[in-house]
Amino acid sequence: MLLERLAIVARAFAFWLLFQVLVLSGLSIYMPIPAELRGLVIGTILLGLMILATWLFLKSDISELADLGLQPRFRSVYRFLLGFFPGLALFGFIFLVYLLMAPVSFVDIDSPNFFDAVVISFLTFVVLSAMEEVVFRGYFLHKLIQATGPRLAIYITSVCFGLYHGPTIESLTGPAVWGLIYAVLALWTRGLAVPIGFHAGVNYLQALFSQKQDWVPGIWVFEMSDSPASLPVVQVTMLLQFLLFVAAAILVEVYLRKESSTRHS
Repeated sequence: MLLERLAIVARAFAFWLLFQVLVLSGLSIYMPIPAELRGLVIGTILLGLMILATWLFLKSDISELADLGLQPRFRSVYRFLLGFFPGLALFGFIFLVYLLMAPVSFVDIDSPNFFDAVVISFLTFVVLSAMEEVVFRGYFLHKLIQATGPRLAIYITSVCFGLYHGPTIESLTGPAVWGLIYAVLALWTRGLAVPIGFHAGVNYLQALFSQKQDWVPGIWVFEMSDSPASLPVVQVTMLLQFLLFVAAAILVEVYLRKESSTRHS
């Protein structure tokens, strides 16, 4: 039994390792395309490769893409939007907290490229969000659940998701916490359309405020202001990260309790 579980964990991490290799390879390859399209192109290629890898891994498991919520359905667009707008709203609330509690303001960027900032940015983060959800909340999460149970699988994949953004404490207090929310959304809705939408909404709003300039330009930018504030930016950030972690941990436990009561009813 233990060897069987270790074999399942090994397959899950082999899938994750394949993704890491592909990401490093994709980022290091020169592509003669405009910089603002780089994220969209790389994300599309990696998304296709990871869907293919998922199919190959599942084929040896005698499973199907539909088992992971990777088969498009008629309601997939609706479910995507069901996640997208709450993602926008939640990060909009976070920005509002900064504006109210920290000495920051946002200003317009001079002569922004609205097409790149609005359209290309949207497409880019839909694709990148789909790529990350397919990897971290697809085969990787579901395979670990078979070996470790849902609670540990959620936290392991979320930590890996955080470290994928960089081996730093900030990655564990930021992206890893969001990973808990995405994992619960994936499991609760039994598919990836909602977490992809939510993930895209979060990233899209960040991009509009110039926090994703490695990929696309923004329309607005935050800057320090001279207005009095009750807390410095660092303390507001720590407060928000703590509250988000508490909320995410509660969501995990609510989901687990609901699943447990469903199995025993």
